[in-house]
Amino acid sequence: MKNVWNFFRGKGFYIVLGVGLVAFITLVSVYSYKRNVDSLDKNNGVNLNQSADADEADTSKEKTTENSIKAENNTEKKEQEAQEVNKTETPSEETAASEEPVTEEPPAEKAEAETTETDTSAEMAQAETEADEEAGDEEAADSEVVGVVSDGAAPDKTGEIEAGLEYDGEQNLIWPVTGDIVIPYSMETTVYFPTLNAYKCNQGMMIAGEEGTAVLSAYEGVVKDVISDPDKGNEVIIGLGNGYQITYGQITNITVEKGSTVSTGQEIGTIAQPTTHYTKEGSHLYLEMTKDGAPVNPILYFQD
Repeated sequence: MKNVWNFFRGKGFYIVLGVGLVAFITLVSVYSYKRNVDSLDKNNGVNLNQSADADEADTSKEKTTENSIKAENNTEKKEQEAQEVNKTETPSEETAASEEPVTEEPPAEKAEAETTETDTSAEMAQAETEADEEAGDEEAADSEVVGVVSDGAAPDKTGEIEAGLEYDGEQNLIWPVTGDIVIPYSMETTVYFPTLNAYKCNQGMMIAGEEGTAVLSAYEGVVKDVISDPDKGNEVIIGLGNGYQITYGQITNITVEKGSTVSTGQEIGTIAQPTTHYTKEGSHLYLEMTKDGAPVNPILYFQD
């Protein structure tokens, strides 16, 4: 007993201090726990009240919407009933219009209208007849044959512009210009074109000549066309007869036109500046001859 008492006397302070700390910690823990529980209960109570208020608001909105829909349906139903009543009581405008009496035109006015229509039809028929006659006159004028200078040849009865011409390939042609042949006719083999820097066939021939040199018709004939070509420049195409025709290219100052007749040796234009396709060849006359549309060698038909 004495030993126990001595032990507590020596260690008593520390024991009391430890017991006090444990008690203090326990009290603090209990107080914190209780405070958290109270806070949770308070929050839960607020959320429940808010949820209840929201539900009541939604219910009132739904009731208001249903009442509005019912009111609209009732209004539409009343309007439809009113319209049906109006339809049954008031006749429609179409029905009233259909019931109006139809008045016929007096016989005199009807006859006058028919007479006017007859006169109009007659005037239209007369106008059409006059138009057809004018068109026929124009066609007749276009189909007139241009006369030729060869021994008073008869007019063209077939409608071909060169009909009545006498050339048959046996007569010698005269040279349109005097000069060297720059590039000869060649349809069986290719020849070199300096400006184009290429080898290709040539269905005509090019005769050198200075710009402004007069170009003469190689034979009598009729001008079939006057055209402009980016390759050969201005061209005059003259029909000689029997399917023969000559094309003169790279010329300017043309003195003939389509349909006009030309005689042998007549000036038809002058040599022009060469097109960009033949600048290295220099100024020249392009001469092409065909028989029934197929190219032939022109040099075979010219006099020595």
